[in-house]
Amino acid sequence: MTRTDNGHEFQTKFHWHEADQGIQHVYIKPATPRFNGKVERSHLINQREFYQVLDTPVTSN
Repeated sequence: MTRTDNGHEFQTKFHWHEADQGIQHVYIKPATPRFNGKVERSHLINQREFYQVLDTPVTSN
């Protein structure tokens, strides 16, 4: 069984490729840490440490 969220990289072609191979493909609910904890934690760290910097206004001296 393959579990993925509903991201653009796992659209219909991927789903049917899995079905052709006899592999069950299950879509999980996005932002569900109990199913996808490592990825969700990575997104949280990115948000706190990287994207926050991008959202901060630049001030000149």
